Amino acid sequence: MIKQMSFFAMLILSISSFGQYKTVVFKNGLKKEKNKDYAGAIVDFSKAISLDPTNAAYYYNRGVSKAWLEDYIGAIEDYNKSIELDPNDATTYNNRATSKGQLKDYQGAIADCSKAIQLRANFDSAYFNRAISKDEIKDYKGAIADYSKAIEFNINDSRAYYYRAVCKTKIGDHAGAIIDYTFSIKLNPYVANAFNNRASSKYRLNDFEGSITDFSNAIALNPKEAIYYNNRGDSKSALKDYVAAVNDYNIAVELNPNNGFYFYNRGACMTKLENYIQGLSDLTKAIELDPSNPKSYNIRGVCKESLKDLKGAMIDYTKAIELDSNNANYYYNRGNNEIKIGDKKSGCEDLNKAVLLGDSNAKKLINKFCK
Repeated sequence: MIKQMSFFAMLILSISSFGQYKTVVFKNGLKKEKNKDYAGAIVDFSKAISLDPTNAAYYYNRGVSKAWLEDYIGAIEDYNKSIELDPNDATTYNNRATSKGQLKDYQGAIADCSKAIQLRANFDSAYFNRAISKDEIKDYKGAIADYSKAIEFNINDSRAYYYRAVCKTKIGDHAGAIIDYTFSIKLNPYVANAFNNRASSKYRLNDFEGSITDFSNAIALNPKEAIYYNNRGDSKSALKDYVAAVNDYNIAVELNPNNGFYFYNRGACMTKLENYIQGLSDLTKAIELDPSNPKSYNIRGVCKESLKDLKGAMIDYTKAIELDSNNANYYYNRGNNEIKIGDKKSGCEDLNKAVLLGDSNAKKLINKFCK
């Protein structure tokens, strides 16, 4: 005798099948997300949501996939719904903070990170993300404090050391930055910028030899980055090894011929080597690419003056002063040039201005020509 399945039993089976189906759909979405098929994952998560709109995890994961696709507004909308359904999940607040940060809502990001930390006191990622937003609003000391907490809870996070070093540089703590870059490099020795940045801090502390070593390491890791050659050239120039510096500037210019500062640096070095014709050419190119840099006009004026083009030098010195009226050297150079031209009155006025701005060398010319 065939027995009929009761309605109650069929209902249980139906509910069970329904639950299994939405779980399968959700897991398919997770697999696609893991395989970086974020668009496909969103389709599955959306289907799961349509089957069960009360599950916070479905919205959360759809938000994650949207964030990977840089749909930060859509991600925030999903995180909002996930938080509405589960207001005690620290990870969701932290992820929403990341999307807010991408949209430059740094105060909103800080608030979300703070809530995540309130829910999970040892949440290193939330401290790290809050530090990023504090850095963006120029709260460098606050950022350093948060990076320190991130390190406290995850001592092997090379990024936290790296970015704490960046913030220390911004407040002038180059010695502290070097220590942090060193930790970051020990944990991850394959980040060229870590070597470059540590070298820059060494440069500022006048450790030019040490900076050259680090710039060379950065170049070894990324030989196509023009700024590394430029920076190493600066260190060599500081050691008065102008020929070697020019060689580095040559590579920087070759890799990026649209950066006026590289031409300026090479032109300044050429001037030191008394190659005024090449210096004049480089500085003219620097001005063409960046007409707002007063240093280029000033050094081009030196080249013109050395090549006996005193009127051309006067034009350049005047332009440098127009762009930066508080640089003593520009007044010194123009004053000296004016005296050579025979305009003693204007020359002495410029030399006195140079003295007022702190150039003690101008006093020698004043004593010689302006008495």
